Amino acid sequence: MVSRFKMNNPQPFVVVDLDGTLINGNSMTMFVIYSFRLLVKRGRFGDAWRVMKAVFKRKTGQVFHREMKYCIMSVLYKALSGEDVCDFARLLEGKVNRTVRQIITESLSCGRKVVLATAAPDIYISEFAGLLGIEHFTATKMTDNVDSYEENRGEIKKKRVVELVDSLDGYIETVITDHLYDVPLLSYCNGTNLVVSPDAATLLALKENGIKYNLI
Repeated sequence: MVSRFKMNNPQPFVVVDLDGTLINGNSMTMFVIYSFRLLVKRGRFGDAWRVMKAVFKRKTGQVFHREMKYCIMSVLYKALSGEDVCDFARLLEGKVNRTVRQIITESLSCGRKVVLATAAPDIYISEFAGLLGIEHFTATKMTDNVDSYEENRGEIKKKRVVELVDSLDGYIETVITDHLYDVPLLSYCNGTNLVVSPDAATLLALKENGIKYNLI
């Protein structure tokens, strides 16, 4: 069992969500559009079609989001170069929420560690996190088949974050998010919960779970 409390001056960690929190918008949607345009521009019409087909199947209810995501990423992991991913990470940096970035910057300057925890695919997260000076992250990992493809959200995300922070002899001091999917993390945190522009469903989930928070 992972201990929530550690002795000998444990390291405080700030855990921050990505989509709708650290950035304005959905990074996966941006990545798909960015990648599709690259594929078409380079004449890789077969790969572009496979991406478009996966999106179409999701839009028409033929597959679940997880299956669509896997199909798309199975194409893009092979089709894109490291430079393509770096270019996208720099584009994503332009979408950063300034208020949240300031919190992250101040936390790092005060000696706290930061974990970027997201359901987004890990293909661009490492590069993006590095641009912001964030050393640690958890994201959705690519697998060999769709059956083992597990999105990094909800209880799974909480489990991975807790294990990561514990392995670094730390504790979760602050959680920053915008979404009800992070209720497990918010419930776990004994420190400060910061919620960014929550919708009605998220506010209801926070109330129903008795979670204390501050709005930013």
